[in-house]
Amino acid sequence: MTLTWKTIHLPAKFPSFSLRGILNSDEMPGHMSADITASTAADLEEELALQIPDDVSVEIDEKTSTSPPVSVSAVTMDREDHHVALSVIYCFSFLVMEVGKQCSSYAMKYYNDDVYPVPQTFLVAAVELIKLVVMVTVLLFQGKLLQIRISLWFALPSIVYGITNNIHFYALHLTSPPVWAILMQMRVVFIAVTYRTLFKRQIERIQWFALCVLITGIAITKIGGGLEKGNFIHPMAWLLAAFTSFLCMVAAVLTEYLFKNDRRSFADQQLQLYLFGTIVTLMLCLTESNTKVKDLLQFKGISDTMVLVFVISCVTLSVTSGLAVALIMKKMDNIVKIYCGALATLLTAVVSSIFFSARFQLDWTYAAGFVLVFTAIFLYEKKNVDWKKTTIAK
Repeated sequence: MTLTWKTIHLPAKFPSFSLRGILNSDEMPGHMSADITASTAADLEEELALQIPDDVSVEIDEKTSTSPPVSVSAVTMDREDHHVALSVIYCFSFLVMEVGKQCSSYAMKYYNDDVYPVPQTFLVAAVELIKLVVMVTVLLFQGKLLQIRISLWFALPSIVYGITNNIHFYALHLTSPPVWAILMQMRVVFIAVTYRTLFKRQIERIQWFALCVLITGIAITKIGGGLEKGNFIHPMAWLLAAFTSFLCMVAAVLTEYLFKNDRRSFADQQLQLYLFGTIVTLMLCLTESNTKVKDLLQFKGISDTMVLVFVISCVTLSVTSGLAVALIMKKMDNIVKIYCGALATLLTAVVSSIFFSARFQLDWTYAAGFVLVFTAIFLYEKKNVDWKKTTIAK
């Protein structure tokens, strides 16, 4: 596998531009990039000699032209430069759908004698399949369905998420769900370190502090959610949490990388993710070999119709929530996704305390968690928002 650079045709004078390396073997962009500022082709050659390795070739064709120079976008993990209102819309939409999904998921069990009417693995598979059908329909109407070229890069996140889901169930034999949720916040640090080291993103001290505040806020709400007396953290739980957090970081960063650098359309990218996601989740469904078809629907509650409504609501909101997450990762980044997820958890607790008051009661930890999470968001995003232009900075 070799790395070459696209031929650049330049006018005699041109502004700053960037180059992107392309792997010859497939469509995925390479990891090398260079931002060059030069006024002539000769200057460009000199700059390239300083920034590009000797084994990478660049062809330069200098010609006088009034047309704009050809520019190849650099490999990037930066956020898109857009109006802050769009960011608010993306995040608010995700929060509404995610809270609705979580509450619907609990309600279908709550009103069905504490038994899920449909196995959760089947629900997840159904959601992935529906999202796949939606994307197929979109591309079919666009007339681009037959132009799809499958890339195995999109299979990696699905495989990794399948592995982490299985680790999650095993880890609950070693510790409680609240403790495991706290330990899994290591992924926040892993993602930030990856942004800083691999993609050279500037993360200021105040943003590191904001991430620590975010983790603290999540931890406080989980502790308030029920750390029982005598509950301890098994040494193996630490190792599993670190390993799982690393895998989650790999899947999350790879997904964001593909969204922002792969040359396919957004619908094409989503189709590939959901295709492999459907395959992985259906394989997990097959592990429930003892489940009979007639036992898939187990309505035992006060109203079969009510439970069915909650099942349909959960599936529908899961589909739309998944699409909202994809937009957040493409337009913004994984850090935004994480603190939106934290906010969704807190809001779900509030809604649950209203509709399921017999089982959910809020205490001071949730109030403290809200304050800390909002403080973390403000501190982290303060640098990124240009309040004069009301745009999100890269």
